Amino acid sequence: MNLAVKIIGSLLLMLVGALWSIYALMKIMTSCLRHGTEKTFEKKSRNIPKFYESWKPSKDPGLETKWKHSYVTTPNNGMRFHFVRSGQSPDHLNFEANGQTKLKSRANGRGPKLVLCLHGFPECWFSWRHLLREFDSEDETSYFVVAIDSRGYGGSDVTSGVSSYHLSHLSSDVKNIVTSLGYDVCTLVSHDWGGVVAWEVVERYPEVLDGLFVINCPHPNAGTDIGKSSLKQTLIRSWYMFFFALPVLPEIYISHNDFRFLEENLNMGGEWKKNIVDQDEMDVYKYSLDGASINASINYYRALVLPIYQHGVAPKTTRSLTVKFPIRLVWGTQDPYMDVAMAERTKVYLPGTESSNSRSEVLLVPDAGHFLQQDEPELITKMVKQFLADLED
Repeated sequence: MNLAVKIIGSLLLMLVGALWSIYALMKIMTSCLRHGTEKTFEKKSRNIPKFYESWKPSKDPGLETKWKHSYVTTPNNGMRFHFVRSGQSPDHLNFEANGQTKLKSRANGRGPKLVLCLHGFPECWFSWRHLLREFDSEDETSYFVVAIDSRGYGGSDVTSGVSSYHLSHLSSDVKNIVTSLGYDVCTLVSHDWGGVVAWEVVERYPEVLDGLFVINCPHPNAGTDIGKSSLKQTLIRSWYMFFFALPVLPEIYISHNDFRFLEENLNMGGEWKKNIVDQDEMDVYKYSLDGASINASINYYRALVLPIYQHGVAPKTTRSLTVKFPIRLVWGTQDPYMDVAMAERTKVYLPGTESSNSRSEVLLVPDAGHFLQQDEPELITKMVKQFLADLED
């Protein structure tokens, strides 16, 4: 694709986004009328939220989990990633007082297995709090669970320029983190944008995976298939994909009125919604998304959809059909952003029964939405543990 075609394609996508900007501007103007301009655009000074250090779930306030924060630097590019760890700490790693992780030796198949968790938008490591707590036990010796802040989010390094958030870089981050933690392979647990990255890892670096668990993110080909056949999915449900391609305005929209956008999205749902992200939990998301992370999180979308940023695209080999490890997609059927047809279509791109691995599957969860690990935390924790157990069979 030559430069002129890329520019024209990008402008057309931004034109559709400009139409959706009317909706965003109306919400911002409404906030200005109700709360005043100063409050709508107020930049709050944020202290470290109390649940960032330890967490007492509202349903069980007597049970406190103290988080173990660490950092790992990938030597090939010097990127520093923040993560929270749980489970068994491997002997080949040293967690220093300043939070930095030092590699003493390679795992070489010894010690606990690495479970790497990738969050989505507009989240952070905290979206895996229920899973982290489940493995926070002295009796846990089988797994080393790591929930990262992805590139640009929270405590991880923010890179400059839209192109630095291309999938080629994001998938490489996963490979580099696995290697920097002394492992050759990991089990990847992912949601939303974390799932987008995970599918790319399958295409580019399948050798670093021994299993993939995805929540509410279809195989990219399945998303394209349904998008081509459904205008409602493309233009209505996926409206934000066009809107986020615009410059500046998406960042203003997300952050206005003290990140009201977060509350509206994380707690979206009908009568089926059983679990709400409370204000103390919401403060962790606001803290992690504030500052430069707002722009970084939107650059994920710009690098994905705008042709002018497309480069180094992985060959369309659809490696998910032939990988030697199982892939399990779990889908909340009340997802307002993506039709359940995308989950059904993903079955076409999973290893078939003729493959050496026939344990891949798609599981639908009724009365749950896009943020499934928040809507049904106990169920998702159980499903992840069952998936890990299945890998041992």
